[in-house]
Amino acid sequence: MLPIVLKGREANDPGIITDGNMALALRNELPVWFQLNTTWTLLYSTFLHGYSFNTLLERASKYKSATVLAVKTTKGKILGGFASSPWEANGQFHGTGEWYD
Repeated sequence: MLPIVLKGREANDPGIITDGNMALALRNELPVWFQLNTTWTLLYSTFLHGYSFNTLLERASKYKSATVLAVKTTKGKILGGFASSPWEANGQFHGTGEWYD
């Protein structure tokens, strides 16, 4: 499978998905149709954008494609999610019901 190019990340950003190898490992767990993506674009980072859910939502809702969300807790645990449809702030839940494990 082709390598993943990470766009928008600064070299000194201590983010969660820090290199193509980590992205490749994660990609293998995502839906098959999403695995064809070879470029991932950073939409939000607390390092670059501060600690604001509103900023995360604003930036993510401008991106009209599937997204991966990775979160590192204060105890160092990493968790995340996959949204197959674009984010939108409308006060209701929506999506396709697609999931992976």
